[in-house]
Amino acid sequence: MDTIQKHEKYKDSEVEWIGKIPYNWKVSRLKNAVDSCINGVWGDEPNGENDIVCIRVADFQRYNFTVSLKNNTLRHISENDFK
Repeated sequence: MDTIQKHEKYKDSEVEWIGKIPYNWKVSRLKNAVDSCINGVWGDEPNGENDIVCIRVADFQRYNFTVSLKNNTLRHISENDFK
């Protein structure tokens, strides 16, 4: 495993859960870094063919920054949409 390069100088991010960051980094809201959002295809009820797992907003765990993979939501996606 490669080692992480240490930065020469650090500063407080002023965000409690982030802590210190390299001095030349800037902290900003993620929503300010996104120009647009293109929603995906929701599909139909699963039928056993071309079914995929969909990650929903409800699957994000904000308290520990993970995605729950329990109780997966399956959706049927047409072959065209899948491509």
